[in-house]
Amino acid sequence: MDQIFILNINSKIFYPNDTDDLLRNLTDLANYRNNQFAEIWLSTEKENAPSICVLINNNRACLMYLRYNDDIGYSARDLTQSNTTNMIKFYLSNGQLDQYPISSTISINNAFNVLKYFYIHQDMEPGITWHDDQE
Repeated sequence: MDQIFILNINSKIFYPNDTDDLLRNLTDLANYRNNQFAEIWLSTEKENAPSICVLINNNRACLMYLRYNDDIGYSARDLTQSNTTNMIKFYLSNGQLDQYPISSTISINNAFNVLKYFYIHQDMEPGITWHDDQE
């Protein structure tokens, strides 16, 4: 792969060499994290290139795909949860608390698949429902 990717997990920087290395870092996070929350960013070293953010609370994840710097972006949706008003808390690595409806989250397994797809294609995973947050 000719691009250098930057994986930021709770403000710790990693440079995955391939998809196996990326998945190993994510699996280590899932298996060994000390608490239920995590903030993950995956991007390339290119200026103004796409990036993806994943906020984790236990087995749910809130995803945001940004096409370029300052993009409002897209967020992942779970349409099977659209009838509930339950909110899920997410803590950013700087301590900020955000809350999102459960319908604005997906499973942690799907989130890791989205990260793998982004690593390979630098695009949104087509098997996920994405919402244009400019609407």
